[in-house]
Amino acid sequence: MMTLGRVNDGAWLFRVLAWDAVLPACVAFVPVGIGLVWPNRRGALELAAVLLPVAAFLLRMRAGRRHIASNRCLKPVQRVQFVAFCFGILTLALIECVLMLSGLMPKGTLFTNPGDRQVWAVLFSVYLAAMVVAMYPGRAEAVPEDEDERFTIPEGRLEGLD
Repeated sequence: MMTLGRVNDGAWLFRVLAWDAVLPACVAFVPVGIGLVWPNRRGALELAAVLLPVAAFLLRMRAGRRHIASNRCLKPVQRVQFVAFCFGILTLALIECVLMLSGLMPKGTLFTNPGDRQVWAVLFSVYLAAMVVAMYPGRAEAVPEDEDERFTIPEGRLEGLD
């Protein structure tokens, strides 16, 4: 049998990359799409900068609750994970709002100052650290290595089946 206490690193990494890299990247590129569809329409960008992060926050909240509830951690650990998750997605909503509104900023103002880059690095680090804690899957269950073990009928159970 596979040993107890093994963490499925692949599933953990997939969760972190799918929800914490792909979705934020999609939200961050919305200003480009809005600029292509509605050029010189500032109202559309501001509206999207408010509505899209809120919608993404609610979507993440629903999915995050499910992920945390399905992991194999104790309830107190799951509560800590949920707090870390809420903190992380709140940080991400702030990041996404600023990135979306960057389309309204003069070109070259977002990352020009080294202090700005340090603030962004800290924000992303806090966000990713919170998500790594929140998406920790817990310990895997024991699974038989041999498929035949799953289908073995205990002795004495065959009586009456003839």
